[in-house]
Amino acid sequence: MKKRTVALLLARGAFNGSSRPHAGLKYKALMPVHGVPMVDYVMRALQESAAEKIFVVQGADEKLEQVVGCHSKNVFINCESNGSSYSHSLFSGLTKLADHYGPDGLQEIDIMLVPCDVPFVNGGNFNRLMAANDDKDTDVCVSMIRSELLKESYPERDFKGLYYSDLGENYCIQNFAFIRGRTLRAVFYGGKYTSEESGLHIPYNLLTDVAATADYLVSFRQTYYQIPLILWEWLWRLARKRYILQSLLMLGKLLRRRCTTQDYRRFVFLASGLTADYINTQEAELSFDIDRFEHLDALSDLKSRCSAADSTI
Repeated sequence: MKKRTVALLLARGAFNGSSRPHAGLKYKALMPVHGVPMVDYVMRALQESAAEKIFVVQGADEKLEQVVGCHSKNVFINCESNGSSYSHSLFSGLTKLADHYGPDGLQEIDIMLVPCDVPFVNGGNFNRLMAANDDKDTDVCVSMIRSELLKESYPERDFKGLYYSDLGENYCIQNFAFIRGRTLRAVFYGGKYTSEESGLHIPYNLLTDVAATADYLVSFRQTYYQIPLILWEWLWRLARKRYILQSLLMLGKLLRRRCTTQDYRRFVFLASGLTADYINTQEAELSFDIDRFEHLDALSDLKSRCSAADSTI
């Protein structure tokens, strides 16, 4: 790996089941899968990967360090906020991570955001994802995968995709992203580290603003409204910034299925001030998250999948 990468594992999400075996379980990360907490599969994969540290955001009463075992890479972060939202976890994790590395240390790393509910993942998936990010030089970089590849890998799941005219097919965004440490440094440490060389002029409230929007969108991620809601939210951001013409042009391209990856990169920059890029992955395991009870049925062959995947690391 050319870049130093640290993982920020968001393990504080609530489990919303109200019936069947795991009713009343507070945290999704603690859901038992073959007698092991689901988050443990993700943590083991990260420990086997080239990630140098694993910052685990947990609830104050979650006590993951007592159930997943010790490892030199692990750094546990207790999120003390009363809220249980994605934004609370993300902002708390990034704040503690920034404190840990300081402004000089942040300059040297990339932060990989990792969900806790992808038990099929293995160390090889993470290594290939990080290697693909090595050549990226934008503030944020998201992972996405061809919809057809996901259908071939998991025909029982219905994944939501978006059409890109320059790629000629539908792609699904995965719940993984990279944030440049230098971008985080500019956000938390202000003008002193917002240099002309980096080109960063990011307001402090950017993270809270984006994370709060993510809360709204995450709640709809398993519905057919996910993609329209994401696009509507960012179009509204453009309109509020008085980019009315750009909003209308983007809407027209969306309706005619003419949007390219470059259009979306420009779209994100105008709406947030962030430069963005994407990684075109082949890692289907990164897309199989556990959001509904019926998804648990697919975990019966988890051990055989993991054994086969270990040989690819």
